[in-house]
Amino acid sequence: MAAAQEIQIHRSNLSRPRVSDSHWELVRVEKEARGFTREAYEYSSAFKAPESSTEQEAARD
Repeated sequence: MAAAQEIQIHRSNLSRPRVSDSHWELVRVEKEARGFTREAYEYSSAFKAPESSTEQEAARD
């Protein structure tokens, strides 16, 4: 499926998991440093993609 189609499906799903304002404020600096926008973070959180070994190591530090 094309990326544009995935984005459209994600945005039209009104029952998708949302990140609360308070949670976003807690993780915002770290996630933006990794290139995430709030929407991208919500999308990635919905699928709980496995973290790469680099991300796992960074989380331990």
